[in-house]
Amino acid sequence: MDIGLWLPGPGWSSRANAVSADGNFAAGLITSPQRAIRWNLTTGTGQYLGSLEPGNTVFGSSTAQGISADGTWVVGTSNYNAFRWSAATGMQALGALGIPAFGNAGYATAVSADGKVVVGWSGANFINSQAFIWREGMTSVMNLQDYLFNNGVTAAYSQWQVLKIATDISADGRFIVGSGTNTNNQSEGFRIELPVFQPQAYCTGKVNSQGCTPTVAFTGYASVSLNQPFQISCSNVLNDKSGLLFYGFGQIAAPFQGGFLCVQPPTVRTAVQLSGGPVGFPSCLGSYTFDFNAHIRSGVDTRLVTGIGCAAQFWMRDPASTPTTGLSNAVGFLINP
Repeated sequence: MDIGLWLPGPGWSSRANAVSADGNFAAGLITSPQRAIRWNLTTGTGQYLGSLEPGNTVFGSSTAQGISADGTWVVGTSNYNAFRWSAATGMQALGALGIPAFGNAGYATAVSADGKVVVGWSGANFINSQAFIWREGMTSVMNLQDYLFNNGVTAAYSQWQVLKIATDISADGRFIVGSGTNTNNQSEGFRIELPVFQPQAYCTGKVNSQGCTPTVAFTGYASVSLNQPFQISCSNVLNDKSGLLFYGFGQIAAPFQGGFLCVQPPTVRTAVQLSGGPVGFPSCLGSYTFDFNAHIRSGVDTRLVTGIGCAAQFWMRDPASTPTTGLSNAVGFLINP
């Protein structure tokens, strides 16, 4: 059954451009004047999203083009800027490729389910456009082709003259579709899988009182949306001793407690664990493990968002060592969508 969307009164018109996964929200524009709007189809109401026009942030011109799966996030364009909106944040300017101005506007077309990845295009028109990506933590949109090339996807330039328009993104933020011009000068659709940033071990662990070196290992990768663990583990540690994982947002290798501090302060400590293993005689059969994706999903640290780089290291008790502590090497990783 088709139903009409809410209008403020006679003489107005509207267009819906996107709908949430459950069909309860839609986004588009209402005229005249042209304003971005989100409709709540459960209550039959509409909400103006505002504008980025200086001095006219309430009723200035704007258009909504995309909406997240649950209807929380809306993206579009206003005052030559791409924007991202939620009821909690209001309208946020994401910019354009170059200075946002007449003839060079940013148009956001789609957003991931969590609102952390936005895609679209920038330029005067479809003919002279370039696709862009924005990830939470960026100060402005970035050329999608450059972003891919900088992250190891060399085919972004070897197989394409230009990626012109990004039209949609998957709910998990991993896949982008759109259109570009290939090396045969043909207009061609594309589907891109964003590269996964894999964790890497670094730094040096401290040899413990049993002559073993605590060593970090990991399975999986860090992600804000992946419903699978990113397990960071530590083996070759003393049995039946307390320890913990601590993390921060930078990598170093500084002398510390007879070993090396591999995580740039300030750091965050996670809960204390027992290493397990046989009881009654010292050995290196203890171990620790920590699911960092579960930690991300818990929301206890709101800084753990897409695109943020982290470093993590284990600390443990070693009563026979001087000083009476142990340290593993570390793992560095970037949080994926």
